[in-house]
Amino acid sequence: MLLKESICAINDNSGGIWLKLFHIYGGWNHDTAHVNTFIKGSIQKIKPPKRGFHKYRYCPVRKGFIFKSFIFNARYNDVKQDGSVWYNTTNDVCLLIRRRFLKGTRVFGMCSTRVLYYKFLILFTEQF
Repeated sequence: MLLKESICAINDNSGGIWLKLFHIYGGWNHDTAHVNTFIKGSIQKIKPPKRGFHKYRYCPVRKGFIFKSFIFNARYNDVKQDGSVWYNTTNDVCLLIRRRFLKGTRVFGMCSTRVLYYKFLILFTEQF
């Protein structure tokens, strides 16, 4: 469960590390966000640019940029049918462009079984 002003980890290769949530899509009376929810937030921390052959590197995300994102893992206890419990320690999101296209090319980490969108589900490396 995420509230407004929550900090989420960005688990794709877009260049961001932390996202601060400030809007939850899905109606005017939404106070909390869960897995399968679209949110809007601003970038709080980015990965440092790598110095290589070029003096400056184009970075698609900067601190303060506003992005729509999709929650694919949240902090909760996931109890399975066999009685085992899986606990995720972070709130994981991936950045989106126009709500349907991913900003990065890869998504890292594991996906929750509660993700219902097949388009996002096929991108993850492993599913529980």
